[in-house]
Amino acid sequence: MTYFQLINSSFEGKKRKIFSIECDALLVKQRKDGKIF
Repeated sequence: MTYFQLINSSFEGKKRKIFSIECDALLVKQRKDGKIF
């Protein structure tokens, strides 16, 4: 694996991690909203 591929894959991993954290936060928020209504 080249240096560029290594950086690119770690960047993709970070993006995916941030995306999954945002999805989790959204699910938690929806659950809370569901409890209120």
